[in-house]
Order: sequence, then C-alpha cells, then structure tokens
Amino acid sequence: MLQYRKLSRKKRSLLGSTQLWLCDDHVLMVRSSRFAEEYRRFQLADVQALVACETPPRLAMQIALMIGATLMFLGMISAGNLYGRIFLAFIALSLLAIAAYEIVRGQRCRCRLLTEVSSEVLDPITRTSDYRRLLSVLMPALEAVQGQFPIEQNSEAIAGLTLRPAYVKPDEQGPTGASKYLQHALYGILLINAASFALGYVWRAEEGFSLAISILVAEIFFTAFLLLRSRQFGVEGSLKVLLGVVGVLLALDLVSGLWQAGYLIYSIAEAGRTNSTPPKLWDLPWAMVAGKISIGWRVFVGATGLILLWMTREAKEAPPSPL
Repeated sequence: MLQYRKLSRKKRSLLGSTQLWLCDDHVLMVRSSRFAEEYRRFQLADVQALVACETPPRLAMQIALMIGATLMFLGMISAGNLYGRIFLAFIALSLLAIAAYEIVRGQRCRCRLLTEVSSEVLDPITRTSDYRRLLSVLMPALEAVQGQFPIEQNSEAIAGLTLRPAYVKPDEQGPTGASKYLQHALYGILLINAASFALGYVWRAEEGFSLAISILVAEIFFTAFLLLRSRQFGVEGSLKVLLGVVGVLLALDLVSGLWQAGYLIYSIAEAGRTNSTPPKLWDLPWAMVAGKISIGWRVFVGATGLILLWMTREAKEAPPSPL
C-alpha cells in the first residue's frame, strides 16, 4: 500500500481545493472540484527543476481591508446602541485579522515544477515560506532518487531556482540610526493625541484642546514627511497603505476642526449680541460626536501601525538570504 506524506496545505477556493502529496517515487497533486477529483502524478526521476519567482503583493485588497476596518471602527464609535457597536466591532476585527494574516504569511510567489515534457504550476505554493517548506521535504526525496539535486544561487538558473531580492540603489538602503523609528514615533504621537482629545471631549478640559491642536501639527508634519520620503524610510506594502489612510483621516480631521472652531466663534458672537451665555464646545452635540470619532480612529490606527511594525521587524532586520 502506498504511503503518502502531505507536502502542502490545502489551498481552497470557491471552485474547490488543491493539495500536494509525496510518495516514495512521485509527487501527487490532487485537485478537487467538490463533485470530482483530478490527480496528477510527477515521477521524482523525471523532475528537472523547481522554479519560484516573486509576485506583487495584493495592495488593492490590503487597501480595501484597511479602509473597511477603519470605517467599521469609526461606525462603532458613533453607534447609538450596544448591539450595533458589538456587530461593527466584530466586522472591524475580522477585516483587520484578514489583513494581518495576509501580512504575516509574507512575500507572495508562484512555483512551477518542470519535467522534460511539462511545466506545472503548483497552486498550493503561494508564499516563499511555502516554497521553503516544500524544498525541505522534497529535496531529500529527489536526492534519494536522482542523487545530488543542484540548487542554483541565482535567478538565471533553472534547477532549484531561488528568489533574488529586488535591486536596491545605494541611496535607497532604508533608514539608519534613529530614523528607523520615525514610523514608530508617528503612531505613538497618534495615541498621545488621542489622549489629548479625550481630555477635551470626554473630560471637558479646555487644556486638552490646546494640547491636541499643537500635537495635530506634529501629526501632519510626520505623515507628510513619511509619505514624501516613503522609500527612503522603508515605508512599503501595508504600512504605506496605512500611512495613506492616516493622511486622509488627518485631512478630514483638520476640516472638521476648522468647522467646529468657526461654528463655535459664530455661536459665541451670537451669544454676545443676545446677551446669553456663550456656549462651550461640548455644548454642541455634533462636535462631540466628531471629537469621539477623532479619538477612535487615532487609537485604532496608532495601535494597528505599531502592531504592523512589530510584525515586520524581523523581515526588515534579517539580511537577504537564498532559499
């Protein structure tokens, strides 16, 4: 009886699933369409190469997930009842979990198995981490059948092709020294300013508004600087998407703040003409809602940014090495 060893996770789709298995003398690819199964066998003696190449990240999906999670979180802040807040929070956390899973799995790639007469795309191998696991299991089996199986260390060879890192110009080597923590500083400032806004909008202390306006200038400066020098400071992928979201939200926050200030000045002037008590900002219900939204998105984006930086720290610190 043939004994099979699992080579890959099961890749699922709307139409079915695909998975790789290893036997003593062949690789078996099983495609399931829920109603039928298709089997492809590749004899180990016939395998000539495993070829992998990097593919672009799913930036469009990451943008949609980040924006969707942010909108759901803002909706949770302004929801009028507990059940609505729980529902929107669940959706926001689900979208954020999908985005985090996409990031944690790492660089995307496409892998092919080459024989003398065919070139088959290995659908379950979609990440470089999958490719490394495939090599760790498949290479001993290939060497047992064919002898020493060559692994070339450049991207021009065919046999055992490894992934070559993208060329980096000398002036684009990324941040060094304290500049490596510029992104950390931005997301930390967002969290600090959330506390300042809370001091004004929640605890109704006028000092909080003054402090928040001062920190808002720093937020805008840091965000604009990182967006303009994103390549120099290593802002890429999901972090660049998140930084763009911060820029949009800061612009909306600035417009909202100017509107609140203008309306408050107008209300104070009207109170002076009618000899009534001048209103405070917390006397304007819509302004309080806008303020709580400002607090909410800063906490959400600040925490998300620090988590993403923590998850990507090892990939940025480790030197590129062949698979």
